Amino acid sequence: MQTDVDRCRLAGMADRLRLPSSLLLGNPIPESYHAVGEELQKAVIVAVRESLENGMSKRGKEVTPWLLQRVAELTKGKSLDSSESNSSLPLAK
Repeated sequence: MQTDVDRCRLAGMADRLRLPSSLLLGNPIPESYHAVGEELQKAVIVAVRESLENGMSKRGKEVTPWLLQRVAELTKGKSLDSSESNSSLPLAK
């Protein structure tokens, strides 16, 4: 899918079909943030490893916020900057 319209049509079609599954759409970070991509990936790997070691990975709903916070700490906020730039993109026009 190349456009927001295509993505919205897919979401609408899945909704109309009442599929018993979820629809996950990935959106790459803007090119201006590619340079920090490797650092972010390393931070994610460290955070996941730590969550396994400290038991956080078994704490249900607490896992995702903890991982996001830990990655933000490890990257000194760079993960938040790239996430915010990506989430500000419009889903549909």
